[in-house]
Amino acid sequence: MTYHALTHCYSRHFKPNQCFRHLDISACERGLTEHGLSHLSRLAHLSTVSLSYLSSVTDDVVASLAYQGHLRVVELRGCPALTNKGVLAVVEHCSRLQSLDVSGNLEISNIVLHSLIRSSWQRESVNKVVLIAGRRN
Repeated sequence: MTYHALTHCYSRHFKPNQCFRHLDISACERGLTEHGLSHLSRLAHLSTVSLSYLSSVTDDVVASLAYQGHLRVVELRGCPALTNKGVLAVVEHCSRLQSLDVSGNLEISNIVLHSLIRSSWQRESVNKVVLIAGRRN
């Protein structure tokens, strides 16, 4: 899928029954808006998403994706508008989470790590969750 499908004009056409499982639109900044990205939450089968290096990725966008609860791999590197709030939504709502990359986000703190540890104790699954965090260029 090209980034053109995710501009504000096109993203509203996503249907809940579309079976996209993997989506990588990292660094496809041109034409993407927060409102357009919010329509990704309609993709109920999405399990892998990479939204790295996008200034339009906000806490609300990430939370709307997390509420589906199906995400397993989430890459959110270098998203300047992202804070603990959006990442905590992923940790809290995605019980099958396997990998979370939030490197290069200056607004992410140890709160995410503590929440991830707490939630892993509460999960029925014994799967490990890989957390990638810290500054990256």
